[in-house]
Amino acid sequence: MRTISEVSDADRDLVNEVFTKYIPFKIWNREKGYAFKATWIVDNVNYTFTASLYRPWTYAKSYTGIDIQVKGKFQTIIFSGGGSTGITGTGNAPLIFSTIAKIFEKYLQMEKPLAFDFTAAEPTRRKLYHTLAMNLERTYRGQYKYLNQSVGKTLGKYIIVQQKIYDKIITQKEGR
Repeated sequence: MRTISEVSDADRDLVNEVFTKYIPFKIWNREKGYAFKATWIVDNVNYTFTASLYRPWTYAKSYTGIDIQVKGKFQTIIFSGGGSTGITGTGNAPLIFSTIAKIFEKYLQMEKPLAFDFTAAEPTRRKLYHTLAMNLERTYRGQYKYLNQSVGKTLGKYIIVQQKIYDKIITQKEGR
């Protein structure tokens, strides 16, 4: 089995092609408990993309003994289908993820979050979510950074931060 770093250019091209077709979706006005919400339907399954209300957040990590802390507002993103965050079994994962990628565009334009995270509930989705996170970083180069690539690949938790937050982390890490 290949690792993420061993994915060929042809595989990346296929992923990029997949992310160009999507299902039309509806963006809801702010609802109680959510800062952002979008819904769509595939094969009679209702899907939802939600971003939590902003909450205080401190990113603290130790790099070779140097503690790094960045404070800001943070959101958690949840993707669900049929009321579950697990696999729905419709066989439409490429179309669903391309729709999620398109919704991310709207979300980032509207919310401009300092930081957000999402998780892969299913281990079989970690590679796809990792690719989604990498695609977000590439698409929004200079604006957003995929912070925890090694954790994303192995544990299924993905953190994306604004570039200015990332620059603060690097500055602290290097002791500047």
